[in-house]
Amino acid sequence: MRKTLTDRLLRSLKPETAHYDVMDTIIPSMGARVLKSGKISFTLHGRFPGGGAFTRRALGGYGELSLLEARDKAREWLKLIEKGIDPQVHEEQQRRAKERERQNTFAAVAEDFIRDKLPGERKGREGRARRQARVHCAMG
Repeated sequence: MRKTLTDRLLRSLKPETAHYDVMDTIIPSMGARVLKSGKISFTLHGRFPGGGAFTRRALGGYGELSLLEARDKAREWLKLIEKGIDPQVHEEQQRRAKERERQNTFAAVAEDFIRDKLPGERKGREGRARRQARVHCAMG
């Protein structure tokens, strides 16, 4: 079934005995999958780099993503696919890069030091509270 997805339409979709897809007319390769449980998730259908076969991948659940966010994400994924980049691999690489940046911040290094080094030190618990307070004051 192909319809223009709207919030009103998405809220009106009811679960059936089997899951089903409602494809969007604005972004034809994007759809909403209605599960037997009643949960709705946005999907993108196509041939993803490295796979070859036509398949569907989840963009995110309705509620977790708004309809506009799902369409934006689908457009981004389609651009990546055109460049030969797998969108899920790309998102995982971005997530890892953000995690590496977080690990290199002063606060993260200080928290790791407090957690790993100080408990074994004499008066470690007393000093730990004071040091944490200083770290948070320095960051503020």
